[in-house]
Amino acid sequence: MYDINPDWRNEYYGETIFYDDTMQEATKSVLYKQNRSILFDGTTPHSIRPTSHIAPQYRFTLGIFFQQPNFIEETKNIT
Repeated sequence: MYDINPDWRNEYYGETIFYDDTMQEATKSVLYKQNRSILFDGTTPHSIRPTSHIAPQYRFTLGIFFQQPNFIEETKNIT
């Protein structure tokens, strides 16, 4: 994930929160910060804290998803 907003304050909220596998306990909270990138396994349970009503704009994040190729399925499609 890449945090895009050029100006962001902590009081605007919008943190990324990571949870244990049961989704019962938060294990880490990462503040939203301009130009910050977070790399993590997408299967890790996570959520975004909603922004505060005092935030002057929406929280924008660019998410890039990488998937490991399934070589077995790919070889089945080779003719």
